[in-house]
Amino acid sequence: MLTTAVRPVCRSILNKSPTFGEQLKNGQRYPLSTCTSTRLTSCTTVPRNTSKASVYAKISTSTNNSLELNTTRTYNLIVQPSDLASAISSNAKIDKFPRVLTASRMVAFMEIAAALVLQPLLSPGQLSVGTSINITHSAPTPAGAKVTAEARYIGQRGKLYESEVIAKDEAGEVGRGSHERAIVEIARLKDGAKKRGASQ
Repeated sequence: MLTTAVRPVCRSILNKSPTFGEQLKNGQRYPLSTCTSTRLTSCTTVPRNTSKASVYAKISTSTNNSLELNTTRTYNLIVQPSDLASAISSNAKIDKFPRVLTASRMVAFMEIAAALVLQPLLSPGQLSVGTSINITHSAPTPAGAKVTAEARYIGQRGKLYESEVIAKDEAGEVGRGSHERAIVEIARLKDGAKKRGASQ
């Protein structure tokens, strides 16, 4: 009879482990199958060959303060002149940029949509901040066009919440990618900025 090998997967280990599938014990790396600590309460069992993404998804949907996978939020806006690439080409040494939506503003709209996804997880005094983004800007959008940025939650990796992000105008898709955010304390964020010389 064929049996499937399983291993306990502990969220606390995933958060601290140097590599997926390992834990630290007295400074040494061990497979997760050696996880026996009674203090690790957020454990679940999955097949040994389960992918990292599947494990993160299983963990993120089994905790009380988690989001359901595929939770989606959108952010709609009309492209303004200040959103155009031409608005940032004031340096004469740089080629004159066209009057189309700049990639940086598209990213900002995607971030807003992803932040809306995480709103249910925020406690008083918290906010979410972007930590990484990987996007493709595939089509030009003129001023006056309506743009919809959509973020779809696809899983948690330690303290990071990842969303698939897509931007569309009335003619179709203009960009897509993935974006990770973390939930932080506002006071701590301000303190960190102050130490780096920020005035507020």
